[in-house]
Amino acid sequence: MAYSQSLISIIIYLGALMALSQATNLQPQVGKLQESALKSGKVDTVGGSCSYVVQIKTSCSPFAGTDDRVSISFGDPFGNQVYVARLDDPTTDTFERCSIDSFTIMGPCVYNVCYLYLMRVGSDQWKPEWVRVYYGRSLSVSFYYDVFIPTSVWYGFNFCNTVTATQSALSNM
Repeated sequence: MAYSQSLISIIIYLGALMALSQATNLQPQVGKLQESALKSGKVDTVGGSCSYVVQIKTSCSPFAGTDDRVSISFGDPFGNQVYVARLDDPTTDTFERCSIDSFTIMGPCVYNVCYLYLMRVGSDQWKPEWVRVYYGRSLSVSFYYDVFIPTSVWYGFNFCNTVTATQSALSNM
């Protein structure tokens, strides 16, 4: 009996890990839920008690850089969310072709970052290669874009269901 329960737990765990590894190959999507949450004002956008470092690598493709306004939103499966209305500084050369830009952000504490969306507003194109968020004690997560970001929509990844399933499988072991 104990052997079969252990075997079932291992199978569930491996299935969740496979789903998570396959999820990293997905293309970014428009995040309608994120957009509606930000418009409704239900997101805590004021200060916070945790610090994050966000790095964004802009692709080396032609026309990959931008002078447009870039916003970011990321969070966890528990509803904690960090939102920055404008990452770029119009007086400096952020998001230039082949560059890596770093930003230190203060915001609400987020555990297990599982989604990240970017929004670009303006007339340029922009092609981020990847976005990496450093948080907690030596934790980081990367989101791989390598596509041109559409204008005026939240565009990115949401792996929260996969993370929740993996955590559930691990807690049942």
